[in-house]
Amino acid sequence: MVMKPFTDQHADLNILVMRMHSHQVHGLWSGSVILDDGTKLEIRDMYAFCEYVENRW
Repeated sequence: MVMKPFTDQHADLNILVMRMHSHQVHGLWSGSVILDDGTKLEIRDMYAFCEYVENRW
């Protein structure tokens, strides 16, 4: 699978002992996957996002 990103929602907040840092990359996935029964499934331009988050409370 290959992702073509189109936006990155970024937040960075650092107040006293609290910290929130995140990236949400939104994009379209394309490629193929093999299911458990051996069936090949073709995917084209499926919307999804990937997320990276660091929180300190």
